[in-house]
Amino acid sequence: MIIAILVCIEVTYIFQKCKGHKQIKHNTAEYFGTMPFKGRRIDRLYEQIRSTVDHINQDEDMDIKVLADTDSGIIRIYDQDTDSLKRATSSLYDLLELSYSTAEHHPYWALLYNAAEILKTILDKWEADFSRDEIDDMTWRIDELSIALRKLEPT
Repeated sequence: MIIAILVCIEVTYIFQKCKGHKQIKHNTAEYFGTMPFKGRRIDRLYEQIRSTVDHINQDEDMDIKVLADTDSGIIRIYDQDTDSLKRATSSLYDLLELSYSTAEHHPYWALLYNAAEILKTILDKWEADFSRDEIDDMTWRIDELSIALRKLEPT
Protein backbone atom coordinates (compact mmCIF):
# COMPACT_ATOMS: atom_id res chain seq x y z
CA MET A 1 0.00 0.00 0.00
CA ILE A 2 2.76 2.46 0.94
CA ILE A 3 4.52 1.70 -2.34
CA ALA A 4 1.42 2.65 -4.30
CA ILE A 5 1.07 5.86 -2.33
CA LEU A 6 4.73 6.82 -2.82
CA VAL A 7 4.63 6.00 -6.52
CA CYS A 8 1.49 8.05 -7.16
CA ILE A 9 2.16 11.16 -5.10
CA GLU A 10 4.02 14.32 -5.86
CA VAL A 11 5.24 16.05 -2.74
CA THR A 12 5.40 19.79 -2.86
CA TYR A 13 6.60 21.28 0.38
CA ILE A 14 7.02 25.02 0.55
CA PHE A 15 8.44 26.25 3.82
CA GLN A 16 8.59 29.97 3.16
CA LYS A 17 5.92 32.40 2.06
CA CYS A 18 6.41 33.82 -1.41
CA LYS A 19 7.89 37.31 -1.41
CA GLY A 20 7.30 38.70 -4.88
CA HIS A 21 8.47 37.03 -8.04
CA LYS A 22 11.65 34.97 -8.00
CA GLN A 23 13.51 33.48 -10.90
CA ILE A 24 13.73 29.70 -10.64
CA LYS A 25 17.21 28.28 -10.27
CA HIS A 26 17.77 24.99 -12.02
CA ASN A 27 19.62 23.09 -9.32
CA THR A 28 17.57 19.92 -9.38
CA ALA A 29 19.25 16.89 -7.86
CA GLU A 30 18.15 13.30 -8.32
CA TYR A 31 17.92 11.03 -5.32
CA PHE A 32 21.24 9.36 -6.03
CA GLY A 33 23.08 12.69 -6.28
CA THR A 34 24.95 14.32 -3.47
CA MET A 35 23.58 17.40 -1.78
CA PRO A 36 24.88 19.45 1.10
CA PHE A 37 22.44 19.33 4.02
CA LYS A 38 22.52 22.38 6.25
CA GLY A 39 19.71 21.47 8.61
CA ARG A 40 16.93 23.28 6.76
CA ARG A 41 13.53 21.60 7.05
CA ILE A 42 13.27 20.98 3.32
CA ASP A 43 16.70 19.34 3.30
CA ARG A 44 15.73 17.06 6.19
CA LEU A 45 12.43 16.20 4.51
CA TYR A 46 14.21 15.44 1.24
CA GLU A 47 16.71 13.19 3.02
CA GLN A 48 13.92 11.25 4.77
CA ILE A 49 11.99 10.79 1.54
CA ARG A 50 15.13 9.82 -0.34
CA SER A 51 16.05 7.25 2.30
CA THR A 52 12.55 5.73 2.22
CA VAL A 53 12.56 5.58 -1.57
CA ASP A 54 16.06 4.01 -1.58
CA HIS A 55 14.79 1.22 0.69
CA ILE A 56 11.70 0.67 -1.47
CA ASN A 57 13.81 0.61 -4.63
CA GLN A 58 16.07 -2.05 -3.11
CA ASP A 59 13.38 -4.14 -1.37
CA GLU A 60 10.86 -4.08 -4.22
CA ASP A 61 13.32 -3.95 -7.14
CA MET A 62 11.84 -0.67 -8.35
CA ASP A 63 13.30 2.48 -9.84
CA ILE A 64 11.45 5.35 -8.18
CA LYS A 65 13.16 8.72 -8.67
CA VAL A 66 13.13 11.64 -6.27
CA LEU A 67 13.95 15.06 -7.68
CA ALA A 68 14.43 18.07 -5.46
CA ASP A 69 14.77 21.79 -5.91
CA THR A 70 15.38 22.64 -2.30
CA ASP A 71 15.90 26.36 -2.97
CA SER A 72 12.28 26.47 -4.16
CA GLY A 73 11.08 24.02 -1.50
CA ILE A 74 9.91 21.39 -3.98
CA ILE A 75 10.33 17.62 -3.92
CA ARG A 76 8.85 15.42 -6.66
CA ILE A 77 8.55 11.64 -6.76
CA TYR A 78 8.31 9.75 -10.05
CA ASP A 79 7.85 6.05 -10.71
CA GLN A 80 9.90 4.09 -13.22
CA ASP A 81 7.31 4.54 -15.96
CA THR A 82 7.41 8.33 -15.84
CA ASP A 83 9.12 9.65 -18.95
CA SER A 84 10.19 13.18 -19.84
CA LEU A 85 6.88 13.95 -21.54
CA LYS A 86 4.87 13.00 -18.44
CA ARG A 87 7.20 15.04 -16.22
CA ALA A 88 6.96 18.06 -18.52
CA THR A 89 3.16 17.79 -18.64
CA SER A 90 2.98 17.56 -14.85
CA SER A 91 5.20 20.62 -14.43
CA LEU A 92 3.21 22.51 -17.04
CA TYR A 93 0.14 22.39 -14.80
CA ASP A 94 2.04 24.39 -12.15
CA LEU A 95 2.86 26.95 -14.84
CA LEU A 96 -0.74 27.03 -16.04
CA GLU A 97 -1.97 27.54 -12.48
CA LEU A 98 0.34 30.54 -12.12
CA SER A 99 -0.82 31.97 -15.44
CA TYR A 100 -4.51 31.52 -14.50
CA SER A 101 -4.04 33.08 -11.06
CA THR A 102 -1.93 36.06 -12.17
CA ALA A 103 -3.89 39.27 -12.57
CA GLU A 104 -4.22 40.54 -16.13
CA HIS A 105 -2.70 43.87 -15.17
CA HIS A 106 0.64 42.20 -14.32
CA PRO A 107 3.13 43.26 -17.03
CA TYR A 108 4.10 39.66 -17.86
CA TRP A 109 0.66 38.07 -17.66
CA ALA A 110 0.02 37.96 -21.42
CA LEU A 111 3.46 36.45 -22.06
CA LEU A 112 3.05 33.78 -19.42
CA TYR A 113 -0.55 32.94 -20.25
CA ASN A 114 -0.16 32.65 -24.02
CA ALA A 115 3.18 30.82 -23.86
CA ALA A 116 1.77 28.33 -21.34
CA GLU A 117 -1.29 27.71 -23.52
CA ILE A 118 0.94 27.09 -26.55
CA LEU A 119 3.03 24.65 -24.53
CA LYS A 120 -0.12 22.88 -23.33
CA THR A 121 -1.31 22.39 -26.90
CA ILE A 122 2.11 21.08 -27.94
CA LEU A 123 2.40 18.60 -25.07
CA ASP A 124 -1.22 17.45 -25.44
CA LYS A 125 -0.57 16.65 -29.11
CA TRP A 126 3.01 15.40 -28.71
CA GLU A 127 2.27 12.12 -30.47
CA ALA A 128 -0.46 13.36 -32.80
CA ASP A 129 -1.00 15.94 -35.52
CA PHE A 130 -2.33 19.42 -34.86
CA SER A 131 -5.78 20.27 -36.13
CA ARG A 132 -6.32 23.40 -38.21
CA ASP A 133 -8.05 25.02 -35.20
CA GLU A 134 -5.09 24.27 -32.94
CA ILE A 135 -2.65 25.76 -35.45
CA ASP A 136 -4.87 28.84 -35.79
CA ASP A 137 -5.09 29.17 -32.00
CA MET A 138 -1.30 28.92 -31.59
CA THR A 139 -0.79 31.45 -34.40
CA TRP A 140 -3.17 33.86 -32.65
CA ARG A 141 -1.32 33.32 -29.35
CA ILE A 142 2.02 34.01 -31.03
CA ASP A 143 0.57 37.30 -32.28
CA GLU A 144 -0.56 38.05 -28.70
CA LEU A 145 2.98 37.32 -27.49
CA SER A 146 4.37 39.79 -30.03
CA ILE A 147 1.92 42.46 -28.90
CA ALA A 148 2.81 41.85 -25.24
CA LEU A 149 6.53 42.06 -25.99
CA ARG A 150 6.10 45.36 -27.87
CA LYS A 151 4.30 46.77 -24.80
CA LEU A 152 7.35 45.90 -22.70
CA GLU A 153 9.91 47.61 -24.92
CA PRO A 154 11.68 50.50 -23.24
CA THR A 155 10.62 53.88 -24.56
